[in-house]
Amino acid sequence: MPVSRGLDRFFWINGSRSPGDLYLDDVGIDTAGKNLAIPSGNPADCEAGEIPEQPLLNPLPDPEPSTLGIEVEELVQLPESSTTPAASDQRLIRHNRITHLDEVPDGSGRLAVPDMKAMLYMVDKETGDYTPYLDVRERFVDNFHNHAGLGTGFGFVEHHPEYAENGIFYTVHTEAGSALTEDEPHFPAYGGVNYHSVVTEWTADDPAAEVFSGTSRELMRVPFAGRVHTLQQIAFNLTVSPGDPDYGMLYILSGDGGNGVGNDNPQDLATPHGKIFRIDPLGDDSDNGQYGIPADNPFVGTEGALGEIYAVGMRDPHRISWDPEGDHTMYLGHIGE
Repeated sequence: MPVSRGLDRFFWINGSRSPGDLYLDDVGIDTAGKNLAIPSGNPADCEAGEIPEQPLLNPLPDPEPSTLGIEVEELVQLPESSTTPAASDQRLIRHNRITHLDEVPDGSGRLAVPDMKAMLYMVDKETGDYTPYLDVRERFVDNFHNHAGLGTGFGFVEHHPEYAENGIFYTVHTEAGSALTEDEPHFPAYGGVNYHSVVTEWTADDPAAEVFSGTSRELMRVPFAGRVHTLQQIAFNLTVSPGDPDYGMLYILSGDGGNGVGNDNPQDLATPHGKIFRIDPLGDDSDNGQYGIPADNPFVGTEGALGEIYAVGMRDPHRISWDPEGDHTMYLGHIGE
């Protein structure tokens, strides 16, 4: 119908999600050519910009060709593994699930390689010879969860900087089953709790042994509603030396549980979701008494805040590393949506 005054409105149908529902768009027409006071509060959102003489075909400049090259050689093929029980998600049905490797800080030349389905392998970085070192699934067989969700299973391993002397290393794995009713998380949950991410400290009797023998203890247990964006990497800053405040501090990357786009949890200082933690794993002043909270963490002393928090606002922090040169800047590989 024709517009009869300076500003008019009409509706159009924008689909239906289910029977009985009808979605309408409320459209305003500015017949005088003025900007509307739109809900965003920014009139410029309706304002036409300058028209360039030539269309912008590529908003990013073409990169300069690199003078570096990379040669890739096969080192080792680790054994086939399976989830328990068998997974229905085709993304989990793979030869194995190797997502990371790291050199053991003991001068042995061994690489620590976790298979998310169960096993921690030690691999000789020169020959490719490997040894099954620790079956994490077997240690937590009653509740270990690896058959659904890309963020579940044996997620990571990290060795203490003084592993050669103290034999200490840390792992992250996922639990479900009876753990949800029998084991108490150390942090508040959001919504339902369907999974726990668990950080465990292991102490080897002999750090140089080919197969693990020793003890373990639980450091922390974090509740999650979803099976993606859970605890990811754990890491020590190996660019610092003894005496530096960051030496021996363990960084823990915690995702938003898959639902951070629909809430403020990543910005909420009272929840563990969507954060980077920094803890002293050999301390004991945390609420559960199993680790320490560094006094120089940024939110220590802030009312209502978790002292473990080092950084906030994360969707799914995946990998971190530190520049070995300069001021040793931390770099974060982040999976967002």
